[in-house]
Amino acid sequence: MKKLFTEYKTQIKNFSSLSILNTANYLFSLITFPYVVRVIGVEKFGLINFAAAFVAYFGLLTDYGFSWSATQLISINRNEKTKIDKNYSAVISIKIILIIISFILLSIIIFSLDFFSQNYELYYLSFLFVVGTALFPNWFFQGIEKMGYIANITIFFRAISVAAIFVFINSPADYLLLVAINGFTTLFVGIFALGFVQWKFKIRFVIPSTKEVSYYLKYSWEYFISNIGISLYTNTNTFILGLFTSNTVVGYWAAADKIRYAILALYGTFNQAVFPYFAKLINEKFDEAIRKIKKIFHWGGLVSFTISFLVFLFSSQISLIVLGEGYSNSVPILKIISWLPFIIYLSNVFGIQLMLNLGFKKAFAKIILFAAIINLALSFIIVPVYFAIGTAVAVTITEIFVTLTTYLFLRKENIF
Repeated sequence: MKKLFTEYKTQIKNFSSLSILNTANYLFSLITFPYVVRVIGVEKFGLINFAAAFVAYFGLLTDYGFSWSATQLISINRNEKTKIDKNYSAVISIKIILIIISFILLSIIIFSLDFFSQNYELYYLSFLFVVGTALFPNWFFQGIEKMGYIANITIFFRAISVAAIFVFINSPADYLLLVAINGFTTLFVGIFALGFVQWKFKIRFVIPSTKEVSYYLKYSWEYFISNIGISLYTNTNTFILGLFTSNTVVGYWAAADKIRYAILALYGTFNQAVFPYFAKLINEKFDEAIRKIKKIFHWGGLVSFTISFLVFLFSSQISLIVLGEGYSNSVPILKIISWLPFIIYLSNVFGIQLMLNLGFKKAFAKIILFAAIINLALSFIIVPVYFAIGTAVAVTITEIFVTLTTYLFLRKENIF
């Protein structure tokens, strides 16, 4: 046991830090989520989630795949201060430019279309999430494998926002204030984290040259394309559902989907913690890396299958406890998507831990884009007829396709 701890000391610390963070987030969500869905009501909850799905496209642009590419670069160059400074400076500079571009595009859309202009306050407040998330240098903390700082910074601000929600959110009319509280919390976390990185790690900000900016944009391109594809069969489902149905129907879907995401976060912590570790290990000790990835595949697969089975079995009880009696229409949706945590765990091992770390970025991007096309086709065919149930079926079929395709690709390359 002592030998095991010594060998994986950094990874255990990172996993522990992220576990503390996710446990805290679970506790915060456990306290606030049931309260919010009941007080805000299904219609306003649906409207909030539709707006979140819309602005998430700008979040996709401002991330530009750096959540993966920058993590890799920081991890590989973690012992070279000059390169760390350049990596950090270039990524932050590009993100700030993309935030400005996103804000301009958002404003054009809002004031060009009545559909969006009638709720312009909601979309601008939701955009705070985009800015805060873009500024938060989680990729830096992941790359240097110092995840404890993320936990400490986030928990502090989240605790304040939880208290504010109970004090100020009392009726459906407070839905804009709810978005503002969460949005400004995310923004403050991002700004504080930037300042903390500059102070703690003595990062010297260097204005990147045009050549350096071009390099980082090219290096992250396949990751960006992959994220676009992933968004087209995750985030877009809520957006398409909102176009064809009412805010109430979106609310039923979003409520069930929130439970699914909460479950994914249980072992998403593990995937997030080991990604930079395998990025480095694959470059140094390939056979050892593959052996260890196969081990986490088998054990993680067993755990995630058990969780999905239990959620499927007790969907009605979970929905009643978490969401309340007013969300009974979310139960059949939850039953369908209850298997996604298991399916997505497998695809993360195949796609993220293996394909991306092995350099198969283009192949992974092609798989994801093809999956996005399948999802869009299914959504436009069945969502207008079956509404939220159609959305659940479409996303489940798409995730199965991604898992099978990434697995077959690795088998073809004699890797897995």
